[in-house]
Amino acid sequence: MPELVLELNGRTWTLDASRPYTLGRDPQGDVVLDDARVSWRHATISWSGRSWVIEDHGSTNGTFLQGQRIHRTELGPGSAVHLGNATDGPRLNLSGAEAPAAQARQQPYAAQGAGPGWAQQAPSQQQAPEPGHPAQQPAGQVPRQQGPGGAAGAPPVYGDRSPTTFHQLALGRVMRIGRALENELVVSDLQVSRHHAEFHAT
Repeated sequence: MPELVLELNGRTWTLDASRPYTLGRDPQGDVVLDDARVSWRHATISWSGRSWVIEDHGSTNGTFLQGQRIHRTELGPGSAVHLGNATDGPRLNLSGAEAPAAQARQQPYAAQGAGPGWAQQAPSQQQAPEPGHPAQQPAGQVPRQQGPGGAAGAPPVYGDRSPTTFHQLALGRVMRIGRALENELVVSDLQVSRHHAEFHAT
């Protein structure tokens, strides 16, 4: 199933076909647009089984492809969609995913040799990060206090905190973590960078 790369205002999102992606002003959406012309939940991009599709959810100012207001239409690499205004509304540029070598170069924190049970295998594959030194973690290491494979009885990696949420990561998915609202896992903590890390299941 092909991935689709969405670019907006210098930021990019790699969409995979396993789920739909919501666009709008809602901070809980997948692609957040801070523009008054864009509706709270403006549109959704999803894989239909044979092509990528964008569907407008009855937005106030509309979704436009090649200057024409659309409700639901197919998309592909090379498409450009405007939200809220046909000429100067936020423009979404769509392209195909790059070759695997280029992806590996752009995503240097991909876990090497990880399988479906990466959390359970983690202790045998990776050395636990030393408490109090998050900035010196080698690429690929993740704090395992939130996974079932963490070392029992080990102190939390960042201060005295217990896990607040648990997330299951599907094969082929990338889960981004950070303060920025476009991350899949948003952490409201000033010690966390806007685009802090990515989890990969390979």
